Amino acid sequence: MAVDHINDINKLEYLDKDYSVSVSGVAGLSIRVYPNGKKEYYLRYSHPHIEGKRPRMMLGKVEDIDLYEVKYKAETILNMVAKGSDPKAIQQKEQVNRYTHLKNATFSEIAQAWRDHKTAGRHQNKSKKSAFSDSTLKFWDLCLGYMCSEIGDLRMNDITSEMILSVCESIQN
Repeated sequence: MAVDHINDINKLEYLDKDYSVSVSGVAGLSIRVYPNGKKEYYLRYSHPHIEGKRPRMMLGKVEDIDLYEVKYKAETILNMVAKGSDPKAIQQKEQVNRYTHLKNATFSEIAQAWRDHKTAGRHQNKSKKSAFSDSTLKFWDLCLGYMCSEIGDLRMNDITSEMILSVCESIQN
């Protein structure tokens, strides 16, 4: 079975075990369906430098990226592979570089960057249901508030495990 239209994707049923369904039109592109209802696009490609290796790369959640966009993204990645680039290595390097500016950051700056990252989709598109409830976000803010009041001004390299434990104990009390 292969899907080639958004209606086909919407008809995919959730089973007791996760499974994959090919997306027609792009070799290696598939949708992974999980028992909890999550659906994600994945691309399997032949590694440009290692014979026989076929890495799998997550391209996005079905609710976040439409079929046309994911096919374009997959074709772009396959073109990179054809030219000898490893897209997964490039993606990992970009992930590391995305946080380079936080190298000498304080705990407060790191905590805020994490909070912003976790809630990014919530602010960009009000029609999307947030992955986190308002009570979860309030709890995060409460905990981060305690943490930041105690160790917020310290650089990450200066924070010890004992400091974290002490703050956690004060939050618990």
